[in-house]
Amino acid sequence: MAEVSGRRRIVRSAAVGAVALLGFIGPVGSAPAAADDSGSSTVLILPARWTVEVKCPVERLSDGKIVDVKYGTGTGSTRSSAKKNALKNANDQIPRGHRAHHCREI
Repeated sequence: MAEVSGRRRIVRSAAVGAVALLGFIGPVGSAPAAADDSGSSTVLILPARWTVEVKCPVERLSDGKIVDVKYGTGTGSTRSSAKKNALKNANDQIPRGHRAHHCREI
């Protein structure tokens, strides 16, 4: 595979970024279509949306025992932002005197 020069890589990255900002290529409301005989095609690119669910054991602070499990769900435009929102959702359910103990993505 041929190596891409630095200048071409930057131009390609800028083009991909512009498409991501616009959210689509082609007229608004167009559906994805295969190329026809004329060689033209319309491509619709929807913005990515991530959903993450986490499971958090609930630790009682007074004795350090795991007493419950809370689940949280979050969405975001990136996986990390979705996970952050899921962790916040789970932590919002934890009562006073307790804490989330090593939450994990499920």
